[in-house]
Amino acid sequence: MMTATLNITEQDIEALVDNQLEWEEAKRVLTYINQHDWAQNYYEQIVRQKKILKVWWDQRVNLQ
Repeated sequence: MMTATLNITEQDIEALVDNQLEWEEAKRVLTYINQHDWAQNYYEQIVRQKKILKVWWDQRVNLQ
């Protein structure tokens, strides 16, 4: 089994959250996230941030 340890950045994690990665790259990033605490924490932070922004945007659009 190959370990995903090289060249995963915050931008890769953001692209994963935004569903911008091809399936093989997404699997590589997910494997890395599962193996590194900083990446898992960052992933969770970005997911929460995206949910908060969606709620804010939905409320803003509904006010117009």
